[in-house]
Amino acid sequence: MKILFLLMWLAISATMTAKVWAEQTKSQRQTAEVLAGEAGSQLGYWFYQPQGEKVANKKYPLVLFLHGAGERGDDINRVLRHGPPMQIKKGKDFDAYVISPQCPQKSWWTSGEMVKQLDQLLKKIADEYPIDPSRIYITGLSMGGMGTMAMVQAYPDRFAAAVPICGRGDTKKADKMVNVPMWFFHGESDGTVKPEGSTQMVEAIKAAGGKKVKLTTYPSVGHNSWTMTYDNQEVYDWMFSQRLGK
Repeated sequence: MKILFLLMWLAISATMTAKVWAEQTKSQRQTAEVLAGEAGSQLGYWFYQPQGEKVANKKYPLVLFLHGAGERGDDINRVLRHGPPMQIKKGKDFDAYVISPQCPQKSWWTSGEMVKQLDQLLKKIADEYPIDPSRIYITGLSMGGMGTMAMVQAYPDRFAAAVPICGRGDTKKADKMVNVPMWFFHGESDGTVKPEGSTQMVEAIKAAGGKKVKLTTYPSVGHNSWTMTYDNQEVYDWMFSQRLGK
């Protein structure tokens, strides 16, 4: 009887060990890195590489994900709460490089300093890895949606497509965004960032001559419009189909 219980315990222990190992393996699929900036500044970020053996001479897409205000700080694990880094942690694969930086506490992605650091991070990854310069994408939620718009306005010739979620931006600079394919998402009942943050920007882009912009709103959905957006494979298919100059 003791032998039987021992065998059962060993089987259960092996199963639990395998489960823990699998979870650790998933979390290790993206690594925590640090970008050293000017004047001693540092920008922490999660870095994901396409899984499996790299194809010789192949250039890969690059996705920049910007989190919301609640994930700011110096605990990089907060960035894993939402969006692509959360999906990667759970096992989703992308045939692309994905970088998910963390904004310092009390800072905003839209500030000039953060826009500059994000530019440096994009250049670093593009220089060190086989990135296709015609397939660089940006997406973000809430404060990250604001940062997405700010980055497109600052570097309109860099991004092949952008997906801002529940954000708002400077409509006076909408003319900078007319040539970038953009898909906006917002909850119609969002009380944190009013849906006008997206609708007014879309209207401003169209008024400036933009024809590559579209908007999806979710009836009866509040601020969290990102979960259903990032769970929608159609969003990724659309984004990855865009190319600069296409």
